[in-house]
Amino acid sequence: MGDLLIHEGSAKDAQKFAAKVFHADKTYFVLNGTSAANKVVTNALLTRGDLVLFDRNNHKSNHHGALIQAGATPVYLEASRNPFGFIGGIDAHCFNEEYLRQQIRDVAPEKADLPRPFRLAIIQLGTYDGTVYNARQVIDTVGHLCDYILFDSAWVGYEQFIPMMADSSPLLLELNENDPGIFVTQSVHKQQAGFSQTSQIHKKDNHIRGQARFCPHKRLNNAFMLHASTSPFYPLFAALDVNAKIHEGESGRRLWAECVELGIESRKAILARCKLFRPFIPPVVDGKLWQDYPTSVLASDRRFSVLSRGRSGTALKDMPRISILLIRASCYSLHQVSMPKLANIATLAFRRRFWRTICVRTALCRRSAISTPFCSY
Repeated sequence: MGDLLIHEGSAKDAQKFAAKVFHADKTYFVLNGTSAANKVVTNALLTRGDLVLFDRNNHKSNHHGALIQAGATPVYLEASRNPFGFIGGIDAHCFNEEYLRQQIRDVAPEKADLPRPFRLAIIQLGTYDGTVYNARQVIDTVGHLCDYILFDSAWVGYEQFIPMMADSSPLLLELNENDPGIFVTQSVHKQQAGFSQTSQIHKKDNHIRGQARFCPHKRLNNAFMLHASTSPFYPLFAALDVNAKIHEGESGRRLWAECVELGIESRKAILARCKLFRPFIPPVVDGKLWQDYPTSVLASDRRFSVLSRGRSGTALKDMPRISILLIRASCYSLHQVSMPKLANIATLAFRRRFWRTICVRTALCRRSAISTPFCSY
């Protein structure tokens, strides 16, 4: 079978195949979740005294790995929220180089004028509520200040299989020696095809190989072994291998095209049949109701999924310049209660009886001030 800790035999072959499918230089299969995957990357890259550009919305595993275990010093990027409590993009001023260098002067003045003051930036590529960054714009804006960028893609991972989301995939970007190295962590068990706890780390940094900032395999694997079990559960590893095969070539693009269309039809069904809540989408695009456009058009044109400053129904405080896509179909109630997980159920809920059950149950729970189970975190 090969050794999962030193990546030999069948284990090595499976990870090389996954790297090819996901357009990475190397891929590491992680069997204890993206919480561990994030700690592997942050422990490998950071040490006490390093600066880390840190998204306020980052998962707690990044706090643990970067700030507590590695002891790096953070410069925080504030995130915005809309009136429904949805987490949006990082505030626009946080991408200003002058602002960031001033923040550095407050915590590490000796590094404020360095060409690349940050050893690592950690960005939540997709939020729990369904906003997804334009990775190309993130790299173009702050990449020159960072040795590496870790895109925590726990809630996404499908962006490179959907054509209109190509710019949201760090792994599809053409990078040169002046760009940062890229890590992407993905929770395969969330949005792809894997058992619980299956995760993967994608490493894309051959474009900086030979530079002092390059992180070699041996260093990353030492951190990997720190967090891996010596008694791995092989079905989890097999699931990651199967997931890569499912997404190979045209198969992955076809599966996600069907998924996007199903999600759009679900949103249209919510708009047509439900009064207590609605999808988080732009209500009107170019003077026409969102739901009046053909599904094929909605599935192929990013205009129908992009947040814009001041657009009714999607506005977020201090909208960032970085384009954001609304893909996970977050929903909200008309009582301004965030209900993001409803979207996951909505994809299964076309039958009238099920919609009636949801609406009645929601109404009853509102009256008794009890949150519905399918809307809880």
